[in-house]
Amino acid sequence: MARGGKRGRPRVHLGPPISSKPPTNGQPAASPSTSIPRTESTPLQHGINGTGAGYARPATYASLVNPDEGTTLEFIPVLEINGVKCAKVDFQDIEDEVNYWQSAVICCVLGANPPITVIEGYVKCIWKDYAINKVVLVKKGLYLVRFEDYQDTLKVIQKGFYLFDQKPFIVKAWIAEMETNTEAIASLPIWVQFPELDIKLFLHQQPTGTVGFLEIKVKKDNMTQPQGLSDHSPISLDFPTCPRPKKSFQFFDMWVKDPQFMDLGAMNLEKQSHASKLQALKSFLCNMRGPLACLTEATMQISMHSKPKPENTSHKQTYVSLTHSALSLIKQQSKAEWIGFGDECSKYFMAKIRQRKAMTSIFQLKDKHDQWVEGFEAVADTITDFYKDLLGKHESQRSQVDPQVTEYGQTLSLEQQINLYQPFKETEIKQAFFSIRNFKSPGSDGFNSGFYKASWEHTGNMVCQAVQEFFRNGELPSFYGETKLVKLPKISNPEKATDSRPISYYNVIYKTITKLICSRLKEVLPTIINGGQGAFVKGRELIFNVLVCQDLIRGYNRKFLPRSCIMKVDLHQAFESVHWAILEEWLKALKFPPLFIKWIMNCIISIQFTISINGKQGDLFKGKKGLKHGDPL
Repeated sequence: MARGGKRGRPRVHLGPPISSKPPTNGQPAASPSTSIPRTESTPLQHGINGTGAGYARPATYASLVNPDEGTTLEFIPVLEINGVKCAKVDFQDIEDEVNYWQSAVICCVLGANPPITVIEGYVKCIWKDYAINKVVLVKKGLYLVRFEDYQDTLKVIQKGFYLFDQKPFIVKAWIAEMETNTEAIASLPIWVQFPELDIKLFLHQQPTGTVGFLEIKVKKDNMTQPQGLSDHSPISLDFPTCPRPKKSFQFFDMWVKDPQFMDLGAMNLEKQSHASKLQALKSFLCNMRGPLACLTEATMQISMHSKPKPENTSHKQTYVSLTHSALSLIKQQSKAEWIGFGDECSKYFMAKIRQRKAMTSIFQLKDKHDQWVEGFEAVADTITDFYKDLLGKHESQRSQVDPQVTEYGQTLSLEQQINLYQPFKETEIKQAFFSIRNFKSPGSDGFNSGFYKASWEHTGNMVCQAVQEFFRNGELPSFYGETKLVKLPKISNPEKATDSRPISYYNVIYKTITKLICSRLKEVLPTIINGGQGAFVKGRELIFNVLVCQDLIRGYNRKFLPRSCIMKVDLHQAFESVHWAILEEWLKALKFPPLFIKWIMNCIISIQFTISINGKQGDLFKGKKGLKHGDPL
């Protein structure tokens, strides 16, 4: 290191010392083992500070980089219009870009998102006769293929249809007005064959008459244009497509196997500062959704490799852990209890999942005006309107409960009333929680009982305090009353909203509260329900009423019986027709304690419904009457 120029400023020489022999051919001599980089703009010089003695001045790194590599980027300031910053773009640049992509087509595979390398190999195979310039991934599942010649683009589009792994491969011409980020498939071409159609009915010019019963627009393409003899007559139809709605959050049992699961629970628990335990629990659940959604099988595998333990370093144990995680996920989706007895990933197992998803999907339905509506959004709106009319309106007329009627039967004694509102212990609350099976479908919050069981070490105390808070004041926040109504079709092809059976899904906290209330009700119901009633009492079955009815009908045609009649009463929508005020009046007439009545009525009137159609939850609306299907109460 030598000093030169300003005092104290070091100058570092890059490169080895050169030989003291004079240079040959006018060029400086260098060490035989090391070459000194140099450029024409910075010739090699000898010496220190240009003195020409001892060392060669090396070229700097800045001089080795060509400052003009090609395109020079200029700074163009943005424009501010009405307080909004707007970028300034040259229209000539846009026109050049449009002309460049004019010979491109935009493609996607319906029902799949193959990687860009697979698509690139596929298009080069099916379009090997055309000059492909490049294949670009626009976004997940959307690809852009540019051809050298615009005529090749037209030939590719006019060819007709393509299949990728037995799935439609959609090809559309790219245009400047197309928004690739929001571009969606509006219609899907389907080719329908008529194997037994006579040749004179091919109707080449006007094929619409042949398929008029389909009530779908018919079009021609390269597959249907030729009039050659064949054993079938294909006709191209355009079917509208509708993207599936985004699914809501749901907790999966495989997440509890992640090493980070317990840490997430402890970290979010420390953030809670609400005075109300019910509100603190609600905030805790909301904060857990985002971090839990990031716990995937990939993160589990990375964690196991980054922090290996003696008991899980084996590849076999890693495989078993991941397999069990995947199995627990599929077990939740299939809803089949026989999986717990040893059956795992068989063909029937996977078919059960597909069958369940297909059964709960509804694409078209008739509205209240008996008109067909199509599409997931339209169907969801139709069903939501139906239940708003059914459950979201008060009954204008109702009868009053006559207290004298209860005098003919049994009512609660003072001792029974006192026992009903005794405080619940933590052991009772925990027992009610752990009695709910993990694969039971969760409510609108997405958390099943498996989440609470796995995190009971951190959440158990807060959960018990939240439940006890409800039983102290009888107030239940509306969040816990949110009920997800899932429509299960009664028939294979439902046409109306009444052709599907509503099933109510509510969160685990609500289930626990109602289970605890029902545990007290079980003790007093046998004393106030008549012995002829075949339900609501432990040990009695509905089949008993059926057997009694059969005995009555069998002897009904006997002679010398007094005149009588049998009436068959069909209680249409019995659960949805229950008036809340009448229910409260009956509880008072049977002498239930006021606090116990408050518990029951708050569980019922705090209800808010959200309709879950095809995996997506709709907007909440307030219930005004009716009881929930599947509710222990």
